[in-house]
Amino acid sequence: MQGEELAYYHLLRQQSEYKTYQHITSDSVISLVIDYYSHHKNRSKLARSYFYRACVRYDIKKGKEALDDLQRAKEIIKATKGNEVLRHNIHFLIASINVSYHEYQLALKNSKLALNYSLKTQKTNHLAYDYAQLSSIFYNLGNKDSSFCYFDKSISIVNEIPEKPTELRATIYGNLGISCYKIYPARAKELLEKSISLKPSANVYDALARLYLHNGDTIKARILLLKGIELNDKPDYNVTIFKELGKIEQETGDYKEANEWMRKAQELKDSLTCQQREDNIRAQQMAFDDAVEQERTENMLMYALIAIGVVALGSIAVFWYLRRRTASDRQNLKATTRQLRSTNKKLDRLEKKRKEEKKERRSLEKTFENGHKLYTELLSGGNILLWKRKEINEVVTYYRHVNPKFDAHVNTEYKHLTPNEKLYLCLLHIGKTEVEIKHTMNLRDSAFQTMKSRLNRSKNKTLGSLSDAPSEAATGESASAASP
Repeated sequence: MQGEELAYYHLLRQQSEYKTYQHITSDSVISLVIDYYSHHKNRSKLARSYFYRACVRYDIKKGKEALDDLQRAKEIIKATKGNEVLRHNIHFLIASINVSYHEYQLALKNSKLALNYSLKTQKTNHLAYDYAQLSSIFYNLGNKDSSFCYFDKSISIVNEIPEKPTELRATIYGNLGISCYKIYPARAKELLEKSISLKPSANVYDALARLYLHNGDTIKARILLLKGIELNDKPDYNVTIFKELGKIEQETGDYKEANEWMRKAQELKDSLTCQQREDNIRAQQMAFDDAVEQERTENMLMYALIAIGVVALGSIAVFWYLRRRTASDRQNLKATTRQLRSTNKKLDRLEKKRKEEKKERRSLEKTFENGHKLYTELLSGGNILLWKRKEINEVVTYYRHVNPKFDAHVNTEYKHLTPNEKLYLCLLHIGKTEVEIKHTMNLRDSAFQTMKSRLNRSKNKTLGSLSDAPSEAATGESASAASP
């Protein structure tokens, strides 16, 4: 085999290995397939190749690189017809990566897009996965009504999914059990035990251990948590498990062991926070979308310049033709000259505007990136003691951009806010308590009360819904969701 046959063979093999849950440790083979289809302009197979490389990279903990591949696959597939299943899988995996980074608003957007494609194809396993993922996302966003609506939808069709491969049902049962274990513990216990009986996983052991802790059975809970550590390959779940083990040891009086678990949890949490700052997937996705839009704008500008140039050259040709016919057309020369000068000025203005817009986009991307990093620091327990006004404004700008309803509410309810007052409203919307806000903003009681009084005087209505819709910082644990 060579050329097209060899490339397609490796693509099908990668696809088969992934769908049969085989552990793939390298993306080198599928990268060669991508290289082949990039040069031979087969858009459909190129998009599939990018998707399966993203799957491999996500499994080997290269989330940022996986997201790059998914964004490329998404853009390539736009130029093709059909491919509804692939479109679903791309958006579903993007949503899964968003969930793993606690970017639940982005996850919600992509998960809904995935569901739209599932409704077109009516693939039962895709629908069950999508409903389960949406249930988990809404749960983490604090919208319990929507969470249980999608929970019921997933439960209603999960029995229609083939029993093999067992990983399929195990993941769905696990996700559903995790999303309801705080409210429907008996139902959650049943679903979690079903999941473990099919295929044990760390996050399911963790959720089941919490149920036993709630019932006072610390011995059983400890056994389950230790089993979860043995299976786990996701550091963010280990943070939770380490903390739970620390609490159990405290309750049993073994404070030395408890401190050791808490120390491990904090070290791992700090490491993850640094990694998330480096990855910064929200800024990455925004930058990719902006780059695509910028390329389109520049292409449109290029076509406009070409059209203007053609018109100008046509005008010159007509002018010289007429000049040769009669000397009386000198006036046309002047008119054409004026037209050319006017055209050149328009071109200069267009080019200047394009450069200004490009500079403005870069500045905004930098603001969003810095704002996300600083926002992550605040969520990790940091404060603004050493911050300047610029850093406060960057956090506020970032947070209001990713929470448009909150931004609209603040614009409607308040006038003439200082940066500190805006930051206070953001922290309140996240779900921070007054004690936490005072720590974060480094405020004494008197200064804090003064700020609250000024806000009450400056608002048009009551604060109302500012704290009614908690963002990701105020939500519970996320549930994992494997790609279908």
